[in-house]
Amino acid sequence: MQRIEKRKVVVFIYTDWCNYCKAMEQKVFKQAEINKLLQNQYYLVVLNAEDKNPICYHGQTFGYKNSKGVHELALSLMGKQKQLGFPFLALINAQDEVLYQQEGFISVTALKKVLVYFCTNEQ
Repeated sequence: MQRIEKRKVVVFIYTDWCNYCKAMEQKVFKQAEINKLLQNQYYLVVLNAEDKNPICYHGQTFGYKNSKGVHELALSLMGKQKQLGFPFLALINAQDEVLYQQEGFISVTALKKVLVYFCTNEQ
């Protein structure tokens, strides 16, 4: 998609057992204003942190890391977090630089502020 149109990417990292993750999916991402911003300004990637399938990203293959119980791509996007917490949101620009990271539930109001800020400011 980046070849067709350059956009920032919102990566939502979740687990199946995380109630806050489910709440974000149901209450935040399905809210009309958030949904419209994501569809028009961003690419949304939803990543299960416990997925065991390999993912190729920029020529590198990321797999499930048994020792941590988490996918390597999720670990990479979460950066240098001392503890892994879900849900986790990473915002990446078209040059694959992480612009924003947030652990935990993000309200509609807070996410809207972040999305509006980053779609109006060039990074």
